[in-house]
Amino acid sequence: MRKILMGGLLALATIATAAAQSPDNLKGDWTGALTPQLPLILRIGDTVSLISVAQSGAPNPATLTQTGGHIIVEVAAFNVKIDATLSADGKQLSGDFQQNASHRPITFTRGAPVPPAGASLAATATPPLARDREVSIDGGRAPLFGALTTPVQPRPGPAVLFIAGSGPTDRDSNSTVPGTTPDTFKLMAAALADKGVTSLRYDKRGIAKSSPAMVAEANLRFSTYVDDAAAWARYLGAQPGVSCVVILGHSEGALIAPLAAQDSPTCGVISISGMGRPFDVVLMEQLRAQNLPSATLDQASAILAGLKTGKLFPEIPATDPLFRPSVQPYLASELNIDPRAAIAAVKTPVLILQGDNDIQVSVQDARLLAAARPDARLVIVPGMNHVLKIAPTDRAGNAATYAEPARPLATGLMDAITTFVASVAPR
Repeated sequence: MRKILMGGLLALATIATAAAQSPDNLKGDWTGALTPQLPLILRIGDTVSLISVAQSGAPNPATLTQTGGHIIVEVAAFNVKIDATLSADGKQLSGDFQQNASHRPITFTRGAPVPPAGASLAATATPPLARDREVSIDGGRAPLFGALTTPVQPRPGPAVLFIAGSGPTDRDSNSTVPGTTPDTFKLMAAALADKGVTSLRYDKRGIAKSSPAMVAEANLRFSTYVDDAAAWARYLGAQPGVSCVVILGHSEGALIAPLAAQDSPTCGVISISGMGRPFDVVLMEQLRAQNLPSATLDQASAILAGLKTGKLFPEIPATDPLFRPSVQPYLASELNIDPRAAIAAVKTPVLILQGDNDIQVSVQDARLLAAARPDARLVIVPGMNHVLKIAPTDRAGNAATYAEPARPLATGLMDAITTFVASVAPR
């Protein structure tokens, strides 16, 4: 099952765990929000539960302790703690929402809509900002699936196609790699919908609902993902009210985006956290940052140099996560792509976004891309990390935010994107 909230609340059951008898003065529903897109309900009765309205609507078992007007609510299985104080008029609980090492202020107000029998709590608790509709396109072996996010009050104009980064990444930017559940694209889609902009995000071939469409890893090439992105762009461009498509690529997706734009109806390209140097250079930089043994780094460098010339290394163990033989043809297909040449070839306006707190891709990369495309708009977002959120500067704290879906997007990110989208709208 999929984790929700700040890195962990999991909708495990529809019946809350029995807790100590709750104080009568607190019983009822209390409504709050971590962000506008993440409303919560704290339900206090004979049992206590915490509900993430937009993400599942299912009660997550909790416990409550009270000392006077001070309460602590805990969801122990997911390391969630709410430390709050009751207001003098008894109408609000205000305090701190903590999960793992992250803290967010939160205020709950007494009262919440009660859905009619058989109705979805998520559908009645708060007015929806957008509607997510499951969509699919032909993926050859099997369909590819995604989510078309349509604002409640859509405006005719450009729509945004999200292209995820490397690895087993789904439509929401979440990965099967442990500790990688930032919900970045889901949050961005909601923010775009709030501005009346339609968007589409999709599960990569071989991932999540698109798993059956996967080809044998040895037959996978970088161009496979480029072709998939172009097909999704054509699908999105054909939707009612969509005048053209802005392709937004993140990380490795930022390299896919300009290539896909060559074969689809685009009016803009957004590169976020994109490499400005060849893949092997950036990969070696990332490996060195992990303080790996020099012998390991030397081997990696030699393998990458060989792959770049078309040489394969069948003697590498299949258990090697990075250079296993079956993935080498894919790596080789990407190594000779020059990101600067790709961005320079785009025939539409370009926006380049980069955080200065990104531990995977540097500001230098963004500046190299901008130099290759002098008419592009370059925006450096202060404090933003690789999953597009404000994060601590230390490496461990920065990486920990990858597992915090409720951590809000970095300030300034969506303003830059929505301004760009509006600027490319056909007149």
